[in-house]
This record gives sequence, structure tokens and C-alpha cells, in this order.
Amino acid sequence: MNNEIKNKVMPTGSRVLLRVLESNPYINAQTESGLVITKGLHENPDDGNISQKDDPIWCAEVVACGPDCKLIRPGDHVYAVKNSLMPVPFRGEIFWVVGELNITIVIGDDLNERSSK
Repeated sequence: MNNEIKNKVMPTGSRVLLRVLESNPYINAQTESGLVITKGLHENPDDGNISQKDDPIWCAEVVACGPDCKLIRPGDHVYAVKNSLMPVPFRGEIFWVVGELNITIVIGDDLNERSSK
């Protein structure tokens, strides 16, 4: 992670600064509990063709968290609702800001410990 971003940018409140991943590393992966995350392919009922739908959720890396975030930490990977993200250009790169409540899934270490606080 770029130290300039880490040291100079912090979202306010319970907002989270994200870097959207170019590709989702969890596609077709199986979680410990047995959940399989797929590519979002579906069959068109009109013509029977298989296509990939525009996914309303993006997978991203957490770059920074606001002071009121309770569960999310920098370095986590998250799934966030795409239409709730706001673009933030900084030093030639596009980041995205989202409220912690619009993050649907957190992938990281020590989640049970964090949620019990």
C-alpha cells in the first residue's frame, strides 16, 4: 500500500476508502463454510444464451477507514454495493468511498474478535 495514501487520506465518520480489484480473486472459490462464489453467469430466458450480468457488487481492497468504522480494517477485502460508491481521484488513481453500512461482506483476519467488541 502506498504510504502517501495511507498517511495523507482518511475518510470521515464511518466511511471506507476502497481500491476496486481488477479481478475478483474469490470467483469460483469455496469458503470454509461451503459457500461457492460464482462469476454471475445467467441464462437469458428469451433466447437461452448464457451471458455475464453486470454485477451490482464490486470486490475491493480497503485502503483506509474513518474513525467510526467498527468492523472494517485497512487491508481487508470487501464486497460493496456498486451504486453506493463515490469516485475519489487522488494522485492519478481513482479510489472509491462508501459508507460502512453499504459493505455487504468482509473478508479478513480476526473477524470474530472484531465483531464481539
